[in-house]
Amino acid sequence: IRGDVRPKFSVTAEGDIEIHGSVEDAIIESTKGNVYVYGTAVNKTEGYVQAKLDIHVAIAINAVLKGRNIFIEKEAMNSTLQALEEIRVEGKPGALVGGVARAKKFIRAEKIGSENWIKTEVFVGDATKLQRFLSNINQRLSKQKADLEDLRNSLKMLKLREENGSLTESQYEQISSYEENIKELEEDIEVDIEEEKRVRTEIEERKTARLEVVDTLYPQVDIRIFKGYFLPNENQKHTGFQCKNGLVVPYTI
Repeated sequence: IRGDVRPKFSVTAEGDIEIHGSVEDAIIESTKGNVYVYGTAVNKTEGYVQAKLDIHVAIAINAVLKGRNIFIEKEAMNSTLQALEEIRVEGKPGALVGGVARAKKFIRAEKIGSENWIKTEVFVGDATKLQRFLSNINQRLSKQKADLEDLRNSLKMLKLREENGSLTESQYEQISSYEENIKELEEDIEVDIEEEKRVRTEIEERKTARLEVVDTLYPQVDIRIFKGYFLPNENQKHTGFQCKNGLVVPYTI
């Protein structure tokens, strides 16, 4: 597309999408490829830019960007950025100001936040929701296993009575019901065990998440890295951050 994509318009393609102008309140989506916006992505009231692979944008203002990796050439202001892997704002001024930026592995920008303390949230490898989800799975598994043990014991007692020829008609029906319930529980447990493995792997992959600020990290930027939280109260210069033992710790870059 050589020009701009105006409000209310929608552009969808399987492959790459290149927009040589700007995007305003429009839906841009590549279901299998990349999206390139050489101008500004602005979403004042609606719309978003989404890619199966990477998103490249010159400037994002109140934009909603979702992709594997997000590359901002100049700056992102009051935008929602969601990347499966990385977010990089590395041009000039390279500022990430306002809004929310989420990435699984890595975020790097020249500047994050502003001298005016504009509310900015940065999440890198945040495992908070995954931890809650894992806890729920484990609680459900514990209950399922306890219920399964009770059903097996009850079924065992009925089977013994059956061998002795002392079962009533209703107890025969109970045997059939218990067997069905046991089969269903075993299947549910198997599914939850696989889900637990998947979530644990996902959490493990986030342990090495990092945030790097090439120039300045301003105060009052909410930062969550893996299981750690950090709210700077003064400017941080040329600093990277990672989580160790539940704490966000800095390193020089």
